[in-house]
Amino acid sequence: MRALELLIGGSLKSTLTCAMTRDINGTSILMAAVARGDTDMATWLLKKFGKQLALLENTSKMLPIHVAAAQGNMEFLRAAIKFDNQMVNARDEFGCTPC
Repeated sequence: MRALELLIGGSLKSTLTCAMTRDINGTSILMAAVARGDTDMATWLLKKFGKQLALLENTSKMLPIHVAAAQGNMEFLRAAIKFDNQMVNARDEFGCTPC
């Protein structure tokens, strides 16, 4: 709950620091939202923190866009490539691209 409070009400620097935190697998709050299928939250996070959060890899070098593509989440994919259309060429540790 504290993380959510920071994301909503803190200064941009403190909220970005919180948003950039990853778990042991390298999963960010953005990637978790995408994995859960919470497109509204994922899109909000993307708009608030932009490219820096969208390009945060997990331990397998996957980006949130990889997860969205695997799930067929076209809404998030469209939103994410507006920040950096080169993300579609990002390769994970297995050499796979999102699209």
